[in-house]
Amino acid sequence: MRPLMIGISILIGWFYSFTPYLHADPWKCGTPLLIERSSSAIDFNLGNSEPVLAAPAAPAQLGQIDRFFIHIPETSVKATCVVVGVHCYIYIDNTVQNMLTEAEAVAIANTFDTNIYPKVQHWLGSEFQPGLDRDNKITILFHDVGMNASGKDYGGYFSPVDQHPTHPTSNRRDMLYMDIFQFKERSRHTFYSSLAHEFAHLINWYQNGGTTDQRWLEEGIASFTEWGVYGTVHNLFVDGYLTNPTISLTTANNTDIYYGAAFMLLLYLYENHGGINFIRQLAAEDTLGLSAIDTTLGKNRHFVDVFLNWGIANWLNDPRRGKHLSYLNLPNRRITARTPRITRYPTTSNEIPIDSWSAQYVLFENLPETFELTLQANTQAYLYANIVYLAPNTKVTFVKPIPFGPDPNGAATLRTNKIEIGNLHNQGQILLIVTSEYPQTFRYVAKAGTGDAPINIEDPINAPRWDIEQPRYLLHPNSVTYLPESSSQPLGSNGSLGTSLIARLEPTTQIHLSSNYNQIVIQDEKAFAASDWGLEIFSLNPTPIQIGEIATPGNAQAIATDGDNVYVADGASGVHLIKVNPPTSPQIVKTLSGFQDARDVHLANGNLYALDTVRGLLVFKHQDVLNNKNPHPRRTFKTAGVPFKVSTNEEGTIYLSDNAQGLSILNPDPLGGFVVTGTVPLLVLDFEIIGEYALTVSNNLRILNIDLPITPEPISQVRTPGLASGIKYYQGLLYLTDQQTGLQIVNVNSPDTPRLISSHPTIGNAQDVALRYSAAEKATYAYVADGKGGIQTLDVTKPRTPIWVNHYNASGIPYGLDASSEDGKTTIAIANGPGGLKIAEMTDPHNGKITQDIRTFTSDRGVLSVQIEKQHVFVGTDVGMDIVDLETGNTLTHVPTTSPVWAIAIIDDYAYLCAKSLVIVDISDPERSQIVFQREFIGNAYKIAFNTSHAYVASLEGGVHILDISMPERPRLIAHYATKGAATNVYLAGEFVYVLDSHHGVLKLDGTNPQQLTLLSNYVETQLPIDAAIQGNYLYLLDSNSLQIVDSRTMHRRARYSHLKSPTDLAVINSALYVTDLYQLSIFRVNTNPLNLAVEEEQNVLYQPTQSTVTFPNGLFQNFPNPFNPETWIPYSLAKGAKVTLSIHDVNGRLISHHLLGFQRSGKHVAHWNGRNVMGEPVASGIYFYTLNAGNFSATRKMVVQH
Repeated sequence: MRPLMIGISILIGWFYSFTPYLHADPWKCGTPLLIERSSSAIDFNLGNSEPVLAAPAAPAQLGQIDRFFIHIPETSVKATCVVVGVHCYIYIDNTVQNMLTEAEAVAIANTFDTNIYPKVQHWLGSEFQPGLDRDNKITILFHDVGMNASGKDYGGYFSPVDQHPTHPTSNRRDMLYMDIFQFKERSRHTFYSSLAHEFAHLINWYQNGGTTDQRWLEEGIASFTEWGVYGTVHNLFVDGYLTNPTISLTTANNTDIYYGAAFMLLLYLYENHGGINFIRQLAAEDTLGLSAIDTTLGKNRHFVDVFLNWGIANWLNDPRRGKHLSYLNLPNRRITARTPRITRYPTTSNEIPIDSWSAQYVLFENLPETFELTLQANTQAYLYANIVYLAPNTKVTFVKPIPFGPDPNGAATLRTNKIEIGNLHNQGQILLIVTSEYPQTFRYVAKAGTGDAPINIEDPINAPRWDIEQPRYLLHPNSVTYLPESSSQPLGSNGSLGTSLIARLEPTTQIHLSSNYNQIVIQDEKAFAASDWGLEIFSLNPTPIQIGEIATPGNAQAIATDGDNVYVADGASGVHLIKVNPPTSPQIVKTLSGFQDARDVHLANGNLYALDTVRGLLVFKHQDVLNNKNPHPRRTFKTAGVPFKVSTNEEGTIYLSDNAQGLSILNPDPLGGFVVTGTVPLLVLDFEIIGEYALTVSNNLRILNIDLPITPEPISQVRTPGLASGIKYYQGLLYLTDQQTGLQIVNVNSPDTPRLISSHPTIGNAQDVALRYSAAEKATYAYVADGKGGIQTLDVTKPRTPIWVNHYNASGIPYGLDASSEDGKTTIAIANGPGGLKIAEMTDPHNGKITQDIRTFTSDRGVLSVQIEKQHVFVGTDVGMDIVDLETGNTLTHVPTTSPVWAIAIIDDYAYLCAKSLVIVDISDPERSQIVFQREFIGNAYKIAFNTSHAYVASLEGGVHILDISMPERPRLIAHYATKGAATNVYLAGEFVYVLDSHHGVLKLDGTNPQQLTLLSNYVETQLPIDAAIQGNYLYLLDSNSLQIVDSRTMHRRARYSHLKSPTDLAVINSALYVTDLYQLSIFRVNTNPLNLAVEEEQNVLYQPTQSTVTFPNGLFQNFPNPFNPETWIPYSLAKGAKVTLSIHDVNGRLISHHLLGFQRSGKHVAHWNGRNVMGEPVASGIYFYTLNAGNFSATRKMVVQH
């Protein structure tokens, strides 16, 4: 197929007429599966010897062939760009390129550009522009999703991994994946509706502040967007929910909830609580799940009211009985579940189980004139109920609440509440609807009333609707504390710099800017936290107060402590032994080398247990680690997959989880190895061993009986709204972290019937929790490692009603910086994203300190750009520019813009803002600043440089625009320089203009005549250049992977420092170079004296772990989970690359399903089977056999489907 460029400048048909209940062909979104995988950081190809580099430079060119990671299944493909649209690139996997015609590709791009893109943004807001690749276009990749050569499985997906710049399988761009077979086999309506669905996931990720929502609401928002754009209603799932409303809205996690109930709830909210403004505000909420809905409803409404009215609307759906008791856009859909009908009185029910936010209905008929209804519950969880009186021969409907809260004294006794209603008609009906915040049971007693003090059914309600002490989801911490004003500390190097007679670049110090907390451990009244950036130490009183910190060269993922020392699993840099006595001055004593990716550490029984992605389990003697210079492991155990967690019991039994075998139970053997005494084929991310039970996290909570290790048995589970990530068992209760829900507390006194008893939302993505009892306060506290949300402290003394005590806020994403040197004083201003604005005093560049931490900005993304000008700081956010007094930190004024401000230049009395267009602001009186001019460009104004006469604007795909600024209030466009790639930045030095081009590196242009820039030379040994600065004859170049020194005369590289994580900006002041990089400000010393100089050699020079030589045997492993319902994963390994097929047969040898997995490289892989046959139908319970064929290798194993 010949690639074709299309350009569309007119958006046609913003709205169009559609049938509000139009039904789409059944399809399945793969995003929930990818969310679960990304939450556990599973990368099935991490063991491969040849890493695949993705994220080709933007913008894409027609016919360009790039390699992308795909995620269902996890592998990589080569794909060709066949269409470049206004808002998208269309790529097709080269192996199925003949399945997409030129006309079809053009039609897809046209439909996306003119219909899907603007309408999804109309409903949900915009994605964050530009993306990680500095491009505003969305990449849409067509491939065989699932590699099953059919459209019967996943129709498409959005992968959150692509939004993470440091993830090994991230494509680092805004990207959607669509199944080419579904496109060919299904209707165009189904395909375009599903494309809108996946685009909604991408936008929702941005709108949520860089995370997915709880599973039910994430899919609900995407499904609602399908309706908003295409009128699609998934009637199959809507009807499925209406036949069984007793399942939990928040924890059932099935398709009837995702595409039925959640969609219906959002449609109800849209019709009754604010229309499109409600939906947009809900999407924009950084809080998740029910918290987001409650926040969007406002202070005077509670979700419980909405839920019960929604449940009544599902029963009645009759607009004649009231708008709020029906759907305008979903007629003729009502509850079809069998409902108890009571006609005789008195009557007493049996115990009725009720799940979290499910609906139980009872219909009372043949009514007495006065009716008494009593509800009884025997737990402390909230129970909510409404009664609805349906008078005969009229559509008038009366709704009354039955207030029913927990016992304020916390007593677990039987509690009752009753309501007596008079003036009823015998032929009328009363509908009872009951819901609960947490699972419990209730019963009712219905009888004729005594008539003593009945409520007249027609009387209005004046009392508050619910007797709730505080809104359940509108909670705030009692206090907020912040990352302290950090000082410089060494920017450590575990290697040595090579020497050469060229420029010198020496890493010296760094300043900690933000954290991403993965794990927290408490010992001796101190908390130790692994925060990606490094190790942080806190005193507890009871809130955390940071008393010490130390950066680690890798990614601090897990920790263990013996009191005087902390052991940190630091990813590729190995395991560090850090001395923490005294805790205010931690020091790295030694590093255990030989790790590819250290993931977990555990200290017990005189041993240090460490997990590595490639080498598996390594067991060191604790004394060897303390006393030997280069300790070696005494025992090792090679895991079949990527390991997650290791623990032990007092007898020395080891419990180990990985993504291929599941949970393994090991015992040391006399020969120095291990005997596997049992395995549980279940994906286990975290676990606690309590006696004969294993309490495991596998995106939900599952409890296993491991009393007989050879035959471990799953006995119960608790489903969670989001993705369960960590657990701690403490005094009979299980404290469980959920990335989208926060902290959940589960009563596991009866392992067969665990009960969720309370839940508390957190700011970030909860990863881990530690518990501490304070004897002085007689209180128990939970400390939640909340990812980028910081550390949350909750008082859980009363576990049914946790109290949010403190939020330790260490958030931030350093987007940029500016440096100012005046009167011998150097000031660095750092745009720290959601962490606000940080001011550092760096007069001594290698011994600086944060002096101001300003967090008064109200934008969603926080501070994106910054410029210092005398006594003011000009701050760019995603909603405009703020002018801040540098001395006081007070905001003087705000200038709104419609797009994010990515750069600011101060030219005389004017501020030039790069905010998609170029916005000119008169700042002659800072407190009365106002926009005086705005100029649109081809492309998007992104960065700016200027001299006394001209300004140069880098506008990404629009190249560079040159303006005459002789009248700075109204600059005049005089020239345009087109770039092949995206112009990501521009720098001026004398008569030269340096343009950073995503395709061609650094372009050195003759700028003598600004109207006719001439290319002199270019430097191409860079990937996605970000920023540059010149000092003397050297160009300091920052790109997505490294910091380089380039001789500006010859444009040849002189040095390269490649140990950056996700750099964003740089500045050079005298002999110091400053780089903002993920969680820190890094400071380098530069020296261009040719007589005494040193540089980094062409290879990486920081610490390199010993590389293990790893070979993989051919192997087919047990599927997990097993037994399963409805889907399972099948791990396998290949000794060498081969084409792979997977066949599934029943016990009679009949072929059930056949999967073409394509060419797979040597290493570890996992295949997925959805439990369906070749016709797409669910298979029956029973024994099945799966066979893998790869070249000359073939193997077969048994598995069990259990419905």
